[in-house]
Amino acid sequence: MIVQLLHALTNYDLDEEEEALIRYLYVLHIGKEWDREKKEKKDDWRQQFEKMNIYKEAWCASEHATEREVFRLLLCKCLKQLHKQLSHICAHSGQAL
Repeated sequence: MIVQLLHALTNYDLDEEEEALIRYLYVLHIGKEWDREKKEKKDDWRQQFEKMNIYKEAWCASEHATEREVFRLLLCKCLKQLHKQLSHICAHSGQAL
């Protein structure tokens, strides 16, 4: 699911900090650079989340926040999931995260 989440996040109109973070997460999780050749429509990220039934969950949890705030909630969800996976991997290899 995190791969779908990252792909959906890459379709959003990102500011510089968000784009840097998404690129970093993409490389960490997928193991290759994110290539943003394809231009997406601004709402494509929301449609992708709606397909995964994540957007509605974040929207309800946010008490009708702005779309930017919902995007940030989804980004945090992605970070938490990745951190959980990395912690699990590090624990098995005896390394600190």
